[in-house]
Amino acid sequence: MDEIIFEIREAEKGGYTAKAIGESIFTEAETLSELKLKIREAVKRHFDEGKVPKRILLRTIRDEELEIDERFAGQLFKYRDFKKTPEWRNKPRGRYRALIQYGLRILTHNELFFSAPSNFNDPFDCKLPIPFQNGSNQDKKKFICDMLEADDKSKVEVENKANRIIQNPNRDFMKGLEEGYINNTVEYYGVLSLTKRHDESLMWSHYADYHKGFVVGFQHNRMEILSKSKLKIYREYVDYKSNIPDWNFYEVCKNKDVNKLIKNLFLTKSYGWKYEREFRVIVFSLDENGNQTSANVGLRFDRSSLACVILGCKILPENRTKIINILKQLSLKIPLYQARKVQTKFALEFLEELY
Repeated sequence: MDEIIFEIREAEKGGYTAKAIGESIFTEAETLSELKLKIREAVKRHFDEGKVPKRILLRTIRDEELEIDERFAGQLFKYRDFKKTPEWRNKPRGRYRALIQYGLRILTHNELFFSAPSNFNDPFDCKLPIPFQNGSNQDKKKFICDMLEADDKSKVEVENKANRIIQNPNRDFMKGLEEGYINNTVEYYGVLSLTKRHDESLMWSHYADYHKGFVVGFQHNRMEILSKSKLKIYREYVDYKSNIPDWNFYEVCKNKDVNKLIKNLFLTKSYGWKYEREFRVIVFSLDENGNQTSANVGLRFDRSSLACVILGCKILPENRTKIINILKQLSLKIPLYQARKVQTKFALEFLEELY
């Protein structure tokens, strides 16, 4: 027998009960941790040597009226895959190309990847069109002057050109300045995308290699980014809208209002993405000399914030074994769940696996 499934229920008088499906095994205990130990013992006693199931899975039976699965309450999730990415590395005798499974580094190196917005698949993400009509001529002039001064033009020349643009607005020129500002600004911010959803089938398909990957859960209130660099960190849920926000870009630039810039550029997305319920951690990094450093960087997190790992319903056996070995080697005593298709509706269920 490859596996055995137990149904876990809360007992009427307190505590928990566990009943095996297809086998006459029943046990009960006051706490879940005690119940899991008793389940292991009961399985060993029930089966003859050599016939003990390789996997023990737990299906928690709860009140259907509860919308929130309490096992995952207060968690944020990151979808990952097992794809191998080629990377050039150096050896004493020359360079060689290695295939790295970056998805596993979230467990093996407690590392999260903060991506530059230029890598995003949504063309509006962090690149919202800027309302040209908003802002006073004075604010627009200051913005134009600040951008043109970067080209080492004289102050008088810059002001004269700015005045000409204000008097005879050249939309293409202004659009170029605005896009240049956004591209040169947002690319210094690294974005980590997390979600409140561990059970969204579309996300398993898009971000976890068609359900063949895995999901890592984090305790929201314990999550801390560790870095030797000076980091400015912003954490917030994405706001989903049907229309582009009507904001005063030029006033934000004049006042150097980073919070408004973050809110409008980094934390506003189309309503069509709402099902993702995305939570973003945005970092702006400075090196030891106070210089800006680029995004696309892996940053470590406090491993104590790890809450669980969920295996996709189509995960390959060898990849499942990899995850279990990592959890054991690192002594990560966190729950491991196996996603399965529900037989009566278009949904996933999550069975805890004792490993």
